[in-house]
This record gives sequence, C-alpha cells and structure tokens, in this order.
Amino acid sequence: MKNEDLVGIVADLAKEVGTNDPIEFGSFDMDQDAMYNMMASNVIDKYNDVEENELILLSTITHLLIENFILNVKLSEKT
Repeated sequence: MKNEDLVGIVADLAKEVGTNDPIEFGSFDMDQDAMYNMMASNVIDKYNDVEENELILLSTITHLLIENFILNVKLSEKT
C-alpha cells in the first residue's frame, strides 16, 4: 500500500474515531483535513510496516494527537 493512501485511510479513520466526541476546533484557522493528514503522516512515519490490524491503533493515535494539539494551542492563547 502506498504511503499516501495509508495517510488518507488513517486520517479518515481518525475522523471517525471522533464522531461521538468531536474536537472543538472553534476559530482555529488551520484546515482540518490538512491537520489530520499531517498528524497521520507523522504517526505512520514512526512505523516501518503497517499491518491492516494496526490501522485502528494509528487512527486513534492520530485523533488523540489532534485533540491534544488543539487543546495546547487554546491554552497557549490564554496566557
């Protein structure tokens, strides 16, 4: 599987992970799709061989990274 295809799959699954508990992007001006793709790419780069059963793991990590990133930005804006 091509890396770019894998990034798309992981990013899409990460978005689905947050369906029941969506991230509040608020006035954050970065494109959400670009952010998911960037984080998914970073997560995938940490792995050499990705098996299909690891896609859920990678997608969850990507979702959590985005949530953490947004929260950190919001906290830094308050200081």
